[in-house]
Amino acid sequence: MNLLRVICCVLFLASFSHAENQTQVFPTSSGPVRITPLNHASTLIAAGGKFIYLDPAKPVDFSGKPKADLILITDIHGDHMDRDSI
Repeated sequence: MNLLRVICCVLFLASFSHAENQTQVFPTSSGPVRITPLNHASTLIAAGGKFIYLDPAKPVDFSGKPKADLILITDIHGDHMDRDSI
């Protein structure tokens, strides 16, 4: 639960950054949290050896990316979820 709070806080802070594919690293007491914007709303979060994708959608090529442990969809529109990407 503590890690979830840290991730939520980090997501809030990272929302102010718009540099695509530039990973930001946030040190936490549970280890680093890495956030990589992929495209529009698509984002990769790596924390605690787990990989979380937010809004996986085209044109991102996910073939070279780590397998998702969790996928979160934040909107109903196609630019926030692509079935083929999942």
